[in-house]
Amino acid sequence: MSVNPAVSLKIKNQTIRKIVGMIWYFVLHKTVNEEYFRVRFVSTSTIETGKTRTLLGEMEKIPSPNPQTRVVNVDELGKPIPPAQERIVISCIMFADGGFSSLNEFTKEDCESLKSIEKIKK
Repeated sequence: MSVNPAVSLKIKNQTIRKIVGMIWYFVLHKTVNEEYFRVRFVSTSTIETGKTRTLLGEMEKIPSPNPQTRVVNVDELGKPIPPAQERIVISCIMFADGGFSSLNEFTKEDCESLKSIEKIKK
């Protein structure tokens, strides 16, 4: 049995509106300024006001940060490598009343894609 890599996000709805969808990203950084990869997830789970829900984002595989082969020289082997930093970025939230909340600079496209999901569900 094969298991896909997954990321979970525990989120609490602290708004006065019911959440019915959101777009979020799992981002892995090599350094503060260098990103390994980001994976986009779309959730259509309902989260009532004041309630908490755990969302699960599954990946088909872990993305390769660089498709080229990396050459390591002997001098690098003795140096400590800082651990990668992971974070979750919530991009856009869709509410049951049809409203949206965009939460970062990448959201216009994400909110538009949530609108199309909302139309499909009706």
